Amino acid sequence: MTAKYALQRGLIVIAQLATVAVFLVLWQLGSEHHVLDPVFFSKPTDMWHQLLLWKRTGVLWKNIVDTMTVFLVGYVVGTVLGIVLGIVIGTMTWAREIMEPFLAFFNALPRLILLPLLIVWFGFGLEPKFLLVISVIILMVALNVAAGLREVKVDYLNNARLAGATRFDLVRHVYIPSVSLWVTSTARVTVGYAFNAAIAAEFIGANKGLGFLMYLGLSNTEAVQIWTALGVTVILALVIDFILAGVETRATRWMPAV
Repeated sequence: MTAKYALQRGLIVIAQLATVAVFLVLWQLGSEHHVLDPVFFSKPTDMWHQLLLWKRTGVLWKNIVDTMTVFLVGYVVGTVLGIVLGIVIGTMTWAREIMEPFLAFFNALPRLILLPLLIVWFGFGLEPKFLLVISVIILMVALNVAAGLREVKVDYLNNARLAGATRFDLVRHVYIPSVSLWVTSTARVTVGYAFNAAIAAEFIGANKGLGFLMYLGLSNTEAVQIWTALGVTVILALVIDFILAGVETRATRWMPAV
């Protein structure tokens, strides 16, 4: 990393932090002077006090852990199943032709409306939340993997077959490396959908999680609770996106610079 690049990155971070600070100051002043109704928009200072209260009583970390558990388990399982499904429909023409109308139907179906049915089938535990997150991303991952497989050059496959490669060898040594970039590059998109699904799943029949805290604030007409839980959610999403950006950078380091 050159000194010039480090300076540029530092200035960008400073500008980003300054933008957030100005936004919070304007929000605070707007609420104090009733430009924004504090009943509906709360205040940053009230949100800070609410956050400290949750931290002191243990509410904050407990609900963050609950939400992250639903998100991580659903995301990992959904991604793995999506990769397997994508390999199947991407490498087997007959499987793609059979499954294509069903995939089109499921892709057009708003998955969030499945939550009430999942609760009826599996109860109010963690299972319906896991399944909702899985259902939101599995097809997205599968279609991207299948698209990546179709981009594999025929010459690579022919050369591997001439060398005696079996179908398993092709999947392991040709297909999987080829689609890894597709999976990595779309991870920042799929993780957003998965995180949103985890939060939404906690609005119905839940008694824990950040989504539950938002719902609790809505039920009690406490805007400060809603905004505080929303702020924590945004911060978590930014941290996850930052981690994935680093993973994507390392995974694509071999690619030539454009």
